[in-house]
Amino acid sequence: MTNFKSEILSQKSIALGYMEMTFRWPEESEKPKPGQFLTIKIQEQPVPLLRRPFALSGFDEEQKSASIIYQVRGTGTKMLAALKAGDPLDVLSPLGNSFSLPAVDETPLLVAGGIGLGPILYFARELDKAGHSPVLIFGCREKSLIPDLPPLTNGRIQFCTDDGSAGFHGSSVDYMNSLSSDETGNAKVYSCGPTGMLKACHDFALSRDLSCETAMEEMMACGVGACMGCVVELAEDQDRKYARVCKDGPVFQSRTIKWT
Repeated sequence: MTNFKSEILSQKSIALGYMEMTFRWPEESEKPKPGQFLTIKIQEQPVPLLRRPFALSGFDEEQKSASIIYQVRGTGTKMLAALKAGDPLDVLSPLGNSFSLPAVDETPLLVAGGIGLGPILYFARELDKAGHSPVLIFGCREKSLIPDLPPLTNGRIQFCTDDGSAGFHGSSVDYMNSLSSDETGNAKVYSCGPTGMLKACHDFALSRDLSCETAMEEMMACGVGACMGCVVELAEDQDRKYARVCKDGPVFQSRTIKWT
């Protein structure tokens, strides 16, 4: 974990209400891993007071740059979206843990919804470069929310829309349920998105006796485990009742979470 001053390299809209920001990554800092996150101090003024957490959505080793995908929906993200290339950025990263690699004979099923796309996309690209054949499944309400993404080389991207305006007509979990047992028999599930989707991915994996890792989305205040503001309740067979998403996660084995 390092607190460093960075510079914005680019800002662009990738879907309705969603932005992708790329910024410079210091050479002396460790390479971030898929699933890890950062916090940004939006500005020096008192508002917004707290740093804002964002999952990393990519890293370019050659260019020494990293990126985040975020939704513009509040004061902090509106201020962030107003920043331009060349503007300074105060970053604390990398934070949290990361996804584990699938076995050689496992097919990675990577499921994302909303701003959960960031860490899933980063992981898919890293797996793709390593020779795996990931299936990235992104679900949203309608066509306007589908991001403009370059295709994977070894894997593939499947878009799903609730209204059927693009891709598969239904949710991402509906799509997984449409796959044959041959396609899911040796799968490992990874997910990030709204809680309802995460539970559905957990249930899908549980019903097929598959491993499932989930990156939890919780409101964070400090981002380093000090304030206890982002706890999630753990399953009854765990040795403790709660875990901090920012410090103990954000990636958990789905069977360790108490889903309600």
